[in-house]
Amino acid sequence: MADSPSADQIDAIVADPAWLPYRVRDAGRTLDLIYLPRDELAKLNFIDRRSQPARWETVGEGAPRLLMPVAAIADQARTLNSGHGHFIFHSAFCGSTLMSRALDIEGTACVLREPRVLHELALMKPGSSLPDEHRLALDVSLDLMQRSRLPGEKVIIKPANVANPLIEYIMERQPDSRALLMYLSLPDFIMAIARRRRWSWARNLAVFYRRHLEFETRQTQELLYLTDLQIAAFLWLQQQAQFARLVRELPEGRVATLRADVFAARATESIAAAAAFFGLSLDEDEAAAITAGPAFQKHSKRDAENYDESTRKRDEALVKFAFGPEIEQGTEWGQAIAADASIPLDLQAPLIR
Repeated sequence: MADSPSADQIDAIVADPAWLPYRVRDAGRTLDLIYLPRDELAKLNFIDRRSQPARWETVGEGAPRLLMPVAAIADQARTLNSGHGHFIFHSAFCGSTLMSRALDIEGTACVLREPRVLHELALMKPGSSLPDEHRLALDVSLDLMQRSRLPGEKVIIKPANVANPLIEYIMERQPDSRALLMYLSLPDFIMAIARRRRWSWARNLAVFYRRHLEFETRQTQELLYLTDLQIAAFLWLQQQAQFARLVRELPEGRVATLRADVFAARATESIAAAAAFFGLSLDEDEAAAITAGPAFQKHSKRDAENYDESTRKRDEALVKFAFGPEIEQGTEWGQAIAADASIPLDLQAPLIR
């Protein structure tokens, strides 16, 4: 349990947006805060040690940390006059990290990529409800993350896809926020799982999504009987069903959707449209300069590694050679489930037409 902070400590933390919630402890009653100035934050792919341990050691391990009782800071965080942030939610492997890097422009927008605190709060969520202590921790975390670092600079948060069960609450709590929903097509999602050999990741996340089901059919009741790539299809279907429901239920204009292949084919137009959707001052010429830059020639999560269109096509050819029949089986199975459960293969409210 964290000690009770002084009023001066609380005021200093609230006044400095470099203090970010990093982890949640003590069953949601305590926040682990980390001090990350903007130049240090830009060095991290995600605000999460697990995806980049070596880089985190050079940036995050030496950063100041502080444990703070959520209740002690809740009132000051709630009264912050920092406007509202926007969000990029996604179904993984769909270019969301690349989009977040494209929009992360000092003075225009600060993008917080995959804050671990949201990941942990989602894992703590038991089902459709959100316990009061977890709700307060989420409220305080969002308030602290949405503070502007520079005058006029907007904040965009890109949570990990495991945080998707929190979307409804976040959007209800923040009626002025907008959300870009990024996703892969079903065949491309299955291909992505196979290309990365992410078998255990997909199964673990599928088990997690059984606590947050959007639909159920006879064929999806027993995950144990599904192949690895049917599991990938099940995971895609649950996320797609949630995104489709958000598009239906939220007021027009609050949500836009972007499929990964559209983003790849029309990157400049997509970035300019996303900037306009979030109210950022970025025109198409500036977007074109971004797509011509190094970010679009490197792997979005491993920036020391070149990754362009020719590399992607080569990788896909190798994966099809190794897993072609399994990919086809998983895709056909997922398409049949989508038809039975009335899940659209393409989402409405596209960012660009």
